[in-house]
Amino acid sequence: MPVKKIVKAVTDNGSNFVKAFKEYGSEYFNVEADDNEEECEEADFVNIQNLLEEEDSVGSLYKLPPHQRCASHTLSLICTIDANQKSSKIMKSAFGKCQGLWNKCSRSTKCAETAKEVCGTTLKKPCVTRWNSMYDCLRDILKNKENLPKVCIALGIPILTEVDLEFITNYCFVVQPIAEALDRLQGENATFYGELLPTLLTVQKKLVNLQDMKPRHCEWLPEILLHGLKRRFANELEISTLVQDAVIASVSHPKMKLRWVPAFKIEEVRKSFINTVILEAQANRTGTFDASLKPAELKRDAIKDDFLIFEDAQVEVSAESDDSEIINIKQECINYLSDASIEIGILDKYKNVKHVFIKYNTPLPSSGPVERLFSYSNMILTPKRMSLSDGNFETLLLLKTNGY
Repeated sequence: MPVKKIVKAVTDNGSNFVKAFKEYGSEYFNVEADDNEEECEEADFVNIQNLLEEEDSVGSLYKLPPHQRCASHTLSLICTIDANQKSSKIMKSAFGKCQGLWNKCSRSTKCAETAKEVCGTTLKKPCVTRWNSMYDCLRDILKNKENLPKVCIALGIPILTEVDLEFITNYCFVVQPIAEALDRLQGENATFYGELLPTLLTVQKKLVNLQDMKPRHCEWLPEILLHGLKRRFANELEISTLVQDAVIASVSHPKMKLRWVPAFKIEEVRKSFINTVILEAQANRTGTFDASLKPAELKRDAIKDDFLIFEDAQVEVSAESDDSEIINIKQECINYLSDASIEIGILDKYKNVKHVFIKYNTPLPSSGPVERLFSYSNMILTPKRMSLSDGNFETLLLLKTNGY
């Protein structure tokens, strides 16, 4: 597939991926700190430089498509690497005691059963590769805080004090916007690339509000998280031209449109969106785009979604004089932006906008769904099933992933 047809290739933040796309990518603009890259184990490499430098039949060099780092992993780094740069004694004490509790329950079946008898439920243990699992486990501890003294005494570990529990409560309160953003961006059935920018801007606004609240024992945390967010997502938060594809993906999303754009950027984003729809319509005039394609149902539209914070800016749209085809496309964009509905189904009324939506919302903001696919592979390719053929393995993996 030609590189120009691929909007983004989303990978995790492994240094091997970052280097490959930096050297052989068609573009590279995510300039971030070195600690945003995940170190990978040494591996044996085959020299394919000669292949990459060979010219194809039309005389152009082979290139990798534009690269997008996993937004979920980058958000996790804000709550791990960035937040740990200024940890307090209370934080070390509380997290140390929690880790001791998790270690006891995970390493001993007897201890796990004891905790279950006292609390009435099994205590969750965080996954080392997923920060938001730690957030969920801390929330789980808070739900069982009345029974924690009994559990700690029974297991012979230090008891979580009132100060420790107060810190954990306020910590969860501060990091909640990032945890919710992670859950949103790691989905696959109802998650689109167009959610990335509105979600990041919402997290920024909520962290700014938390700065003014100064939660006890965590006064320093909102500022650290906000600084990390601005450093790692500078282009996205500034709505830079370097993330133009993410901007178009958001505006072509019926739920977002221009509602998330700051007032001073609305006119610029509106013109850019209309120009993109015109260019895509002209480019696909003789193409093979199937207007009957239906994007996946946006299940979140059916329920109340109070996470995103939208702007109150008024959008004024008008059509300029031009040739008839461009006028029609512009009018279609204006009608779409003025449509009050946020349902995905309204795209059937705007075929050119629908084409842009499908193209620019094909990428996912996170590599989480792919990593889940790899996790399923370990369940299928067990020692007793090592003789599976490639075809059968792929079929079983897809059946498992799709829920059959």
